[in-house]
Amino acid sequence: MGLRSSPCISRTSTPAKQYPSLSRSPDAIHPEYDVVIIGSGYGGGVAASRMTRAGKSVCVLERGAEKWPGEFPHNIFDALREYRASGTLFGRSVALGPKATLYQTVKGEGQNVFQGCGFGGTSLMNGGVFLRPDERVFQAPEWPAEIKDDHDGLMEGKTNRAGVRMQEHQGSGNECTGSNDGSKNSVLVTYLADAWARGAEMFCGVQVSYVSSNKDGNGYTVFYRVRNELKWVKVKHLVIFGASALGTTEILLRSRGYGLDTSPLLGQRLSGNGDLLAFAYNCTQDINSIGREGSSSPCGPTITSCIDLRGPELATSVRDGFVIQDGTVPEALAPVIQALIEAKATSVISRSYKRLRGISAKTKSWILGPYLRGGSVRRTLVFLVMSHDDNHGKITLKHDSAIVKSSGTDSKEREGRIDRILLRITESLGGVYIKAPRITVHPLGGAAMSNDGSGLGGVVDHRMNPCATIAALPERACASIMQERNWTVDDTPNGVSDSHGDPPHRAIHRRSRKTNDAVKSLSKSEGVQFSELMQGHMHIGNGVDNFSSAERIARATSDCSYSGIPTGTFTCALLDSDALQITSGEVRFFIVDEELSDAGKLVYKLNLLSQDGRTYHLHGYKRLNSAAALSIRRTWKATTTLYTTVTATDGSLVGKGILHVPLRNLIATLMSMRPRLNTTTLRGLQMQYRYLKFFARNIALYIFSPFRPLQYPTAFIDETGYFSKPVPKIVTVTAQDGVDVRIKIWHPQAETPTKSTPIVLIPGAAVDDQIFPLPTTHSNTIDYLTTLGYRCYVPIIRFGSGAVARRGDTVYDSRLDVAVAINYIRGLEDEREVYVVAHCLGSIAMGIALLTGDVFTNLILSKDNKLKARSSLTKLLAGTWFSCHSSPSSPWIQYLLDQILRFYPVGSRGEICNSTVCHRCNVTFGRCWNHSNLNHATHKHLGHFFHGVHTNFVTHLSKMGVTMPQHVRTNIPAFEDLMTPENLQRLEGIKINFLSGGVNAVWSPQSTKKSYDMLRDMFPERRYERVVVQGYGHLDCWMGKIAFNDMYPRVQHHVEMCERLQQSGEEVMHGVHEPDGKHSMTFMVLNVSK
Repeated sequence: MGLRSSPCISRTSTPAKQYPSLSRSPDAIHPEYDVVIIGSGYGGGVAASRMTRAGKSVCVLERGAEKWPGEFPHNIFDALREYRASGTLFGRSVALGPKATLYQTVKGEGQNVFQGCGFGGTSLMNGGVFLRPDERVFQAPEWPAEIKDDHDGLMEGKTNRAGVRMQEHQGSGNECTGSNDGSKNSVLVTYLADAWARGAEMFCGVQVSYVSSNKDGNGYTVFYRVRNELKWVKVKHLVIFGASALGTTEILLRSRGYGLDTSPLLGQRLSGNGDLLAFAYNCTQDINSIGREGSSSPCGPTITSCIDLRGPELATSVRDGFVIQDGTVPEALAPVIQALIEAKATSVISRSYKRLRGISAKTKSWILGPYLRGGSVRRTLVFLVMSHDDNHGKITLKHDSAIVKSSGTDSKEREGRIDRILLRITESLGGVYIKAPRITVHPLGGAAMSNDGSGLGGVVDHRMNPCATIAALPERACASIMQERNWTVDDTPNGVSDSHGDPPHRAIHRRSRKTNDAVKSLSKSEGVQFSELMQGHMHIGNGVDNFSSAERIARATSDCSYSGIPTGTFTCALLDSDALQITSGEVRFFIVDEELSDAGKLVYKLNLLSQDGRTYHLHGYKRLNSAAALSIRRTWKATTTLYTTVTATDGSLVGKGILHVPLRNLIATLMSMRPRLNTTTLRGLQMQYRYLKFFARNIALYIFSPFRPLQYPTAFIDETGYFSKPVPKIVTVTAQDGVDVRIKIWHPQAETPTKSTPIVLIPGAAVDDQIFPLPTTHSNTIDYLTTLGYRCYVPIIRFGSGAVARRGDTVYDSRLDVAVAINYIRGLEDEREVYVVAHCLGSIAMGIALLTGDVFTNLILSKDNKLKARSSLTKLLAGTWFSCHSSPSSPWIQYLLDQILRFYPVGSRGEICNSTVCHRCNVTFGRCWNHSNLNHATHKHLGHFFHGVHTNFVTHLSKMGVTMPQHVRTNIPAFEDLMTPENLQRLEGIKINFLSGGVNAVWSPQSTKKSYDMLRDMFPERRYERVVVQGYGHLDCWMGKIAFNDMYPRVQHHVEMCERLQQSGEEVMHGVHEPDGKHSMTFMVLNVSK
């Protein structure tokens, strides 16, 4: 078998996964394992962990997909794509949605079931709340004696040894649709991670059909489907079912039809756990029970409180006890929850409900969205009730699918008591009591535990786990299996797991990770192959670095005989008189260009072999970005121009040039297109159509760039593209007016001689410290300075981020933060002088603290910012707080704003992007960067670095910018000019470098020019510098992908100059005083980006 040399294009439904992956391609499943586990919820996860720790080869088969924090839907559109509804409707079987979606509703007769389908089971999307049961529960006769007599063993405390790093809970309230903050202790990050670390092989997208006993009586065979193709895997020792109450029962019922001996009670004793969902709707006060990621006032976890009405004091019978828990509506349902609630006919209006107020609140929510304060949705309390029912439900198979049936009549009395209590609570809140249809998220039974060890007492014995929502019973079951088979469990901790590599404690079973990755890639392939002919000119040699120059030189020394020839060879007479054979390689189409903020690439990687045995590597790319917007000519050029580099095997440069695809060659390429696989003509045409559609769709995204789908802020847990960076020390100091100021401290890197000068970096508005220790670039400002031996301090000023930014303080108030931070740092540094790098509004706050002037003190806005400063546009759009974040479920006015901002003027076509954070920053500050200076990861994660700004802050700043002579001033209404001759004298002796981007769209470069001229006129003998770096805008001076080449050395140069002056004895310090004349700070130099 061989591989063709023509490039093959694969079409996959989703982009390449960016998160750690524990699962493997189903095509890598081996023919036989010691243990096969079906399902990956609590039962399956526990079993996988314990069996691998016993040294067994373990295979876990999961129907759903692997999803990590940051990948769960948090808007209604993504959630609908992950939703499936099935069951019976009017006596007929129905199914809507793919089989392996994350959210699954099974509509039954008298009982509906909602469950998760994913790697980790329903643990991915439950509330994660566990309560000790009423002691009387274990006295029920249904329990086997082995558990009844030793139920305390189930509550034995255990340490989580999975080795997975967890995150702080962000209070999003989205646990029920999947938590994206990385805090949830799901099976994925505990038992499954542990099983992976111990060598278990786990596979997603596998639908287990049935299980049969092997004919020789030894072991079993598990039959499963992948892409609707039936396959099998043999099992030496154990098949463990952990596919939930419904899934396990369905497989066992189907297996019985294939000859597996089972109990006659299989499918019976189904319980809905007495679950009930209800609402106190449209109450008199805000309750804040709507989930939202990245909210400044998070609703908290899904469940934070509980009314426990169990126990003998409150319930005569154990079955009469129940708990009422508060809940949240996940963000994905926020846009539709009002319609769902108001559509319910089962509602009771409380006597304290005010109709006019209620109508007003409902109207507000309908118009302005679910998060509006005072709206009916925000004033809704969610009730989650867990009680008891009579477990008389059953599961049957109909048309090969599970059907749920339950009468539910015997629990009416208990439901009535629950309703009365919930109505009383609703009455006290002045709302409307609304009861949802009967649905459970805790289905129990189907394969019920036997109380006598026989098939007539139940389906499984005491060693099995009939409950999909607990871990204690499977732990006990696994311990029993180990004891029975004399298997020894290795209980040593894993340490910190790195799921990007191989399992730390055991090699992958029989096949390398590299092989698995190749199989996984090929398994997704469906596409076409074609030949592409390109021609152009290449200069051979290493004396030319520029593509265009190389092409011009090559063109002058070549003729038409050097043209390329059909796919499979590469011809260049300067390399070899004969064609070079393409021995291997890869062509990837429309992948993300990690080097640019918002662009796609077509990448060609070819290994070339000459007839005399010399080898070369060709790397070429075509780049498509927003510069092609609304331009056929630019689009044609981008998609037919290949920037090509040829290197030798040792990596040395051989040649560089540009290849083009003329129109006639493009036609030949299209004519050469054919199916990659032997198939029917119709099927082949379908494949070609899909590829052309894929190609056209991706090109259209950039041709019609302003109309592309918007990119909303990524989840904070999503650290795709992050580099590992040192963790700073954090201290907190308190400003004069009581505001806490956090200061982050980075020490010089190890084995680097420490410099004596501490460097303070002050960020601007709406950002925190991260613009300096930027995690998305290889070398950021902090990396650069600490590598030189400097200790760095970054105070987070009150206008940056967090709750304090919402106070509405001005940049004038922020001078107090600068003062307390500098005082603290100088005290820590034994009163040594400090060098200050102040950016944007940080420089203004610093300037005010220096005068108590500016940096500097002249606020010359860019033209568009000056226009916005003369209007109240920001306040009109946002009220008191303008957030840099938004989502598809934002209130309609914010959603509309996001659509309008697609067309906000940002300069050239190349500055067009689809990031809502970027668009919103444009409104408030102006375009903050040249997009060509940011890499993809930085632009993608702007929401991690930008927060929002209070409109009081903007109002004060704008008024300073439009009030002549554009000086810094005190707060409104006094609004006194701070640039008095007396204040300006305080700047004498401070060495200042004014650093500005040449195409700054926030502040006019004339700001620094005017301040620079003013200081030179006032203090002609002092050293002042002004540097304008062309090609840079505003924040890209610090966040740019190669700012370490273009910007940081300018800072280094000025710091070292100041140090030399200090060592030579030249005066570089000057006391700085507050307005009352009290000495408070001393500075060496102030560096400004404005």
